[in-house]
Amino acid sequence: MGSQLSSGPNKLAISALSHVTHFNKKQLLGMQKEFFKLAEQSSESEFTINRSQFAEALKIVAIKAADQEILDKLFTLFDKTGDGQVNFRQFVIGASVLVKGTTEEKLQLAFELYDTHQTGKVSKVEMLELLTWLSQTPEYCGDMFPTPESLDTLVNDIFAEFDSGNSQDLDFKQFYHAVSKHPLLIEFLDQNPNSKFLTKIE
Repeated sequence: MGSQLSSGPNKLAISALSHVTHFNKKQLLGMQKEFFKLAEQSSESEFTINRSQFAEALKIVAIKAADQEILDKLFTLFDKTGDGQVNFRQFVIGASVLVKGTTEEKLQLAFELYDTHQTGKVSKVEMLELLTWLSQTPEYCGDMFPTPESLDTLVNDIFAEFDSGNSQDLDFKQFYHAVSKHPLLIEFLDQNPNSKFLTKIE
């Protein structure tokens, strides 16, 4: 495995990933080494991880997610081929958003997590669940967020303003514009609680 990581094709692949993620080549090489150590423990493939290994893999980027439901949702999002396996490319592209993504990228991922029926829209209940999850996940966005008591009011206000057709759901464009109008939400999402990750693998 060591010789493969230092091969010309792998260096090209790492270089390519550095252009489509928020990680540099040195960070990617460090992550790749740890990822393949974990993958080698699987009986299915030495190049991929399965659902049961996913929580351990997230520790590579200093994320500890205790909620199994969230872990399952995240794994399903990362597993783009739906084969129950996540390769290194899929992992780092997803992890890039989690730890270093822009506000829009984080919101897009959160939106997809809670678009449970894959309709491209979220209901009022799903949006409340989404914001509640964000408020309970400092590893994702930080620890400054509106109090739980204010979330229901916030969601009701957003739907009152942006659900003009009273359809009881919002698409991503409506959702993004709604959140963008609330400075506290944007300030919360723009925090960088994972700065420790940079010192961990550099």
